[in-house]
Amino acid sequence: MTQIPSRKLSLKSFLSLQFLLVSLIPIALVLVLAVTFLFPHLAKQEALEQEALATAITSRVEAQFESAKRELRRFSEFLPFLDNETELQQLLDNVANINAVYEAVYITDNQGIVTHIGLPKLYQPLRGNYIGLDMSHKRFFVEGSRTKQDQFYGTFLSAVTGHLSAGYFIPLDNQMLIAEITVNQLPELSKFISQESGQTVMVLDREGQLLVHPDASFEQQQLNLRNLPIVQQSMEQGKASGEFSFQGVAYFGTAVLIDSSGWIVIASKTLESYRNTLVASGFILLVALLIGMVVAVVVARVVGGVLSRRFTVFMQLAEGITSGHYDAQPVPSKIKEIEVLGREIVNAGMQIKTREQALAAKEQRYRALVEQSPVAVIEWNDALEIVGWNHVAQDILGFLDKDTVSSAVDYLAQEENQQQLSSLAMRFENDASFIAEHHFTSETGERIICRSFNATIRGDEGELLGHLSLLEDVTEQCRIQEEIQELNTRLEQRVANRTTALSNTNEQLKHALKNLRRTQSELLRADKLAALGAMVAGVSHELNTPIGNAVMAITTLEKQTRHFEEQYTSGAVKRSTFEEYLAVSKESEQLVAKNLYRAAELITSFKQVAVDQTSAQKRGFELRQHMDEVLLTLRPLFKKSPVSLESNIPAGIQLNSYPGSLGQVVTNLVSNALLHGFDSGEAGLITVTAEKSGDDAVEITVEDNGKGIPKENLDKVFDPFFSTRLGEGGTGLGLHIVHNIVTGVLAGSVELSSSEHGTRFQIKIPLVV
Repeated sequence: MTQIPSRKLSLKSFLSLQFLLVSLIPIALVLVLAVTFLFPHLAKQEALEQEALATAITSRVEAQFESAKRELRRFSEFLPFLDNETELQQLLDNVANINAVYEAVYITDNQGIVTHIGLPKLYQPLRGNYIGLDMSHKRFFVEGSRTKQDQFYGTFLSAVTGHLSAGYFIPLDNQMLIAEITVNQLPELSKFISQESGQTVMVLDREGQLLVHPDASFEQQQLNLRNLPIVQQSMEQGKASGEFSFQGVAYFGTAVLIDSSGWIVIASKTLESYRNTLVASGFILLVALLIGMVVAVVVARVVGGVLSRRFTVFMQLAEGITSGHYDAQPVPSKIKEIEVLGREIVNAGMQIKTREQALAAKEQRYRALVEQSPVAVIEWNDALEIVGWNHVAQDILGFLDKDTVSSAVDYLAQEENQQQLSSLAMRFENDASFIAEHHFTSETGERIICRSFNATIRGDEGELLGHLSLLEDVTEQCRIQEEIQELNTRLEQRVANRTTALSNTNEQLKHALKNLRRTQSELLRADKLAALGAMVAGVSHELNTPIGNAVMAITTLEKQTRHFEEQYTSGAVKRSTFEEYLAVSKESEQLVAKNLYRAAELITSFKQVAVDQTSAQKRGFELRQHMDEVLLTLRPLFKKSPVSLESNIPAGIQLNSYPGSLGQVVTNLVSNALLHGFDSGEAGLITVTAEKSGDDAVEITVEDNGKGIPKENLDKVFDPFFSTRLGEGGTGLGLHIVHNIVTGVLAGSVELSSSEHGTRFQIKIPLVV
């Protein structure tokens, strides 16, 4: 059995320590709660008890004073109705003897002289001693005369009985009613309560003078406690609690103010006694907690011993499993968890046995797989030492079957081979997986070239287990590769020779392409000039009519002028002749002006179109006006043709684009339709329409009702030099120019659709380029 190191705790000690720690937590919590809540609560409870005691005494004193005040007020209400001296004196004596409340009852005049006095029966024979007594120098008489209000005026020793009394006076019209209220029972009450409750009960008057104390000697010392904080607070707030010092002794007490008289009742306990009460409560609590902790430790020791014996059995069971004894039996127990633990330990042993068997089978399969692998396999440990290989590695590197691992390592440790293996080891340190090439010398001195596929092997937790290298003998492949390299060198030389010839041919092709592009540019220029020439011819034809008409009108006017001049010279001018001449002149003038204006309009349109098509400048223009000018230049093409040209373009479409380029596009499309869309002598119609497309584009359509374009030519019409009438007036560049201008300069698109009933070109360009 494995010995547990002495520095380790036993289960029994560990559980005892745990129980002790667990028990200390509630003890600490209880102590914190005691300091935080219990002791303040006990202090508050003590203050409440003192307050209740002081309030009880206060209530008794107030009840006595209220009873005396009521009796005295009732008596004062009867005084105005008593004229008989005998009845007045008898009534005063009756008041003085009620419930032993009064020591004496006086009536003085407004000068403070006693005129009547009511006494208890014991002191009535001494009545004459008090009649005529002067009270004017007494403070209560002065205060009562000034305020004219009922009030208590403090305590004093009765002039009749010598006992402590409280004075109360009621001012009348010309008299004052004064009563000495006995408080002689308060010292006995204070002494009794102090003995019964353990509290010291003191009574102070409104000036803070000590009136009542369980120790009568303090009453005789005329002590004033007004400066005590607890007294000052009770005067301001009605009651107060706290610590104070009296005659060198510290107290904790509660003071309560008597509202009717302004007296203060203090119930207190010495601070030492008060603290002893708190300490006793805390000590009882601490003893209870310690007892609980001791019980917890004892229980922990007992439970720990039981569990320790159980776990000792489990340890023996586990040690048997680690030693290879997997056939142990579970330990029965009345505790469910312990029985389950024992059963699980046994099951774990069975699982370990099963896994070891599975691992052994896997190891056997792995060894068989490595041994039968068609490639060389070398195993490395985590220290980069070779620990195994297969027969293919023996065949490649020259190992013999009888060689041991040590001899193989010695062989690989030859200086030349060691350099290769050191390089491999360094790569393992830096890369997880890599491919390398190595050169070895076999036992026979043969040079061997190997390509290795290397990988680092790690466990499930990422720990390094070793390395694996798969070697392939590529000696023959390298030889073939060298031959291929030599062949490639020869081929490269032949390719270089061919490249020189191809370069010469390429230069010739570039020269030919340059000539072709120059020819294409010249054709484009010629096509533009031809279009411009046709436009000039058309405009010239259009100008011929108005200019001819103007010439004819001028000629007619010239003849009429010579005829009129001859008649005028001969003096044969008649009124009718003059009027005829004027009519002819006016008609000729109108005809000349009309035709010259028409010629000027044609020249202006021609000039604008010519400038636009030659300058390709961007400007703002109105589409309908510009199209009318362009189509006007095309009208002469239709003079001798049965084909008609119509346009339907709404007014108000404003563009900021290239009018010359747009005019060339429409000119090419109309000319192309006239040239290719109809057979010779065939009537037809070409229409140019336009409409806005959204808010930022316009769509222009050039459509004819001719014979259409064959389907096989639809994809070619925009190609350069494609024409079905090449050599018959077509250059094959018209539609190519249209496509380039629309998609390039005008930033638009052109679509073609054709059938046997005609062809349609739809051009969509933005309003602003």
